[in-house]
Amino acid sequence: MSTKTLRKRIALVAVTALGAGLLSVVAVPSANAVVGTTAVSSLQLATASSLTGEGAASQAIASQTSSGWVTQTSTTAVAGAGGVGLNLTGGAAATGIVLAGAKLGFSLSGPANGTSSNISVVVTGGTINSLGQDTPDTTANGTATTANGTLSVNGSSTTAVLVQLGTTSAKLHGRFAVSAAAGTTATIAAYSGTGILGTTTATNGALLGIWTFTVASASASGTYATTYSNISTQIPYTKGTTASGLLAYDNTSRIANGSVGAIYVALADGYGSPITTGILTATATGGALVNIVDTIPAAGNDYAATTAFDSETDLAGGDAYISVVQPVAGVAGSTTVTITLDGAVLATKTLN
Repeated sequence: MSTKTLRKRIALVAVTALGAGLLSVVAVPSANAVVGTTAVSSLQLATASSLTGEGAASQAIASQTSSGWVTQTSTTAVAGAGGVGLNLTGGAAATGIVLAGAKLGFSLSGPANGTSSNISVVVTGGTINSLGQDTPDTTANGTATTANGTLSVNGSSTTAVLVQLGTTSAKLHGRFAVSAAAGTTATIAAYSGTGILGTTTATNGALLGIWTFTVASASASGTYATTYSNISTQIPYTKGTTASGLLAYDNTSRIANGSVGAIYVALADGYGSPITTGILTATATGGALVNIVDTIPAAGNDYAATTAFDSETDLAGGDAYISVVQPVAGVAGSTTVTITLDGAVLATKTLN
């Protein structure tokens, strides 16, 4: 397995107070603004790491970044255009993990041009900032326009609404600053519909997508946790063949002459997210030979076991398989295999 995992903002030119804590913003594009690339009727989330630690908001999804993003824990959100970020549509719900204090770039788009529909974003466990809107792709009502609509934000900066101008596709982007404490959750949801007329009616439309994030502390994220991990001896397999099965418990049957012992290793942190970085090692006693592969061993992998020690740094997906080979055919014996990650002992397994 391979290892798995430009800011162009819209210049604000008019800010008018509408009431206590409520702002109305009309935006025009900066000179170097780009046409938005967020898919219609969707919520896009940035997963690329911010170089500044602040995250960046943009309709151009390749320019979006996030700080404190850890991983998706569902399979609902799919890669955006060009494999960039994660996208939700059709009212889908996704879950993920972020670090405390995360700053997540996002964008959303209403239906395609020609359809009347306003859009909104609502968050809990944090606030929205760096809001902007995209350059219109066409004119509104036959008149050239420099704004996509009227953008309003509530006083607590937890709800933003873009009331569409004409029938140009409504598009907005921003940054979700997570303030929820570690161990709690934060959410971001996007809606679209003609019933969305202001921040008090932000949910009067069809749900485009919603994320629920578990907020992790830096110490728990990426740290090995036995609760969510699995290190188990597997059913022995004949040397030169392909191993099968992924048991979640230790198989205790004896290894026949000419067969190979196997240990499955699946590493996860305190939030159940795969641990994909680090140095995994296996050391065998009694002259046994070991080989670590990052997939289920295929025919011939066990012949690569030529020493009592092996290591692996390619942990994409957080799992690996350790083949354990007897040193001399026809000679009975036993071995204890010690498994470590970055020098810390995770488990010892005895095979005979």
